[in-house]
Amino acid sequence: MANQLNSDLGLNLDVNELRSAIQYEYKGVALKPELGFHFHTGRKLAGMLDYQADWLEGIPERAIESFAGTGNPFSLGELKSGENVVDVGSSAGIDSLVAAKMVAPEGQVIGVDMTPAMLEWRKPGGQLKKQALTMWLSARGLAKNCPSMPVGQMSSFPTAC
Repeated sequence: MANQLNSDLGLNLDVNELRSAIQYEYKGVALKPELGFHFHTGRKLAGMLDYQADWLEGIPERAIESFAGTGNPFSLGELKSGENVVDVGSSAGIDSLVAAKMVAPEGQVIGVDMTPAMLEWRKPGGQLKKQALTMWLSARGLAKNCPSMPVGQMSSFPTAC
């Protein structure tokens, strides 16, 4: 598909090289969010995207500092308790953590991202609170490789892709 797109658009784009460049950029966001980037990050971005203050209560500051989202999936409506969510392109995890708070106590959130540094701090023993870990699973991967879910098993799919 990537080769066909390159051909159709007259491009010579190496998809693996592009992925590596994206991972490098977001590793910087994950490890040193204070450096500044060509896009907005952190609380400033959350405010620009109309994230409600109560959604961010209890979210680790590290996740907020490294937030580099492209939109606010909750602007379409809040999730309900018991819903199951897949967050594709979960990055720093703000959307996954907000979703986990909304779907508690029976719902579950799976956050998928391709950047190891974005996922590293989420591991048990990292900065993520243990109660969130019971509802939020993190996985490294690409959107195209996400496992297919039976119809009705997952109820929401916020994505940064």
